[in-house]
Amino acid sequence: MARSFDGVNDGIAKSSTVNLPTTGTFSCLFYCKPRAQAAVGYMIEHHPGPSSNGGWAIYKAANDSLSFVKGTVAAIAGTIPLIENVWNVCGVIHRQTTEIEFFRLRLDTLAYASEIVANTSAIVGTINRLHLGAAFDETGEYDGLLAEAVIWNKDIGNANMERLIKAYGNYARYHDRSAVVLDMPLWGVADPEPDLSGNGNNGTVTGAVLADHAPVGRYTPSRLARVFPATVGAGPAPTAFFQHSGPLRIYRKNRR
Repeated sequence: MARSFDGVNDGIAKSSTVNLPTTGTFSCLFYCKPRAQAAVGYMIEHHPGPSSNGGWAIYKAANDSLSFVKGTVAAIAGTIPLIENVWNVCGVIHRQTTEIEFFRLRLDTLAYASEIVANTSAIVGTINRLHLGAAFDETGEYDGLLAEAVIWNKDIGNANMERLIKAYGNYARYHDRSAVVLDMPLWGVADPEPDLSGNGNNGTVTGAVLADHAPVGRYTPSRLARVFPATVGAGPAPTAFFQHSGPLRIYRKNRR
């Protein structure tokens, strides 16, 4: 399952977080399916708000582009569009004072794109709170679906991000597990929504009802072994799945 946000008053919040990067370099990967005609919507935010000092936010801009906000600095918008009513797997790498890189894969056409955007100033501040689907003050609510949010407190590198994206985001939580600081599948198994990273950053759910997940991952497991290299990441490699729709018969050649 995934979580569906209505763009009005839905959100998932954690007021005090552990090990999430307020400053410095980090990487983030998530699924999103924005709805048609949806306005600006904050998908993942880790700071007190776009008008306050400190932190960052990843959001869908009015022109349907994947964008980034950091502290008091103006929004940094990419030209990579988020396709409405289509599942997208998105990634963001923030390289502190150097650059931000956006990644996106459309799951309907498997079209892949990436873009580097200049970033001239660092994130500052130590405000420690996390929001998914809305800003801290319940403005900029996201209208659409979210799932599989994973954050690393390091730059995982372009090659690894591309491989994870092209594996439809699956096995992301196993890549460099020691650097995973948030792992929130948003499968709706509990409220608070559990953080599987071990940091205990579980999120309290307001609204955000359950919805169908993207048709990937554990929902179509046989596709993954063909697209995901076993060499990526420090965790377990994907397993090839055998699917059989009828009775299994084993034949033995007769010996004379």
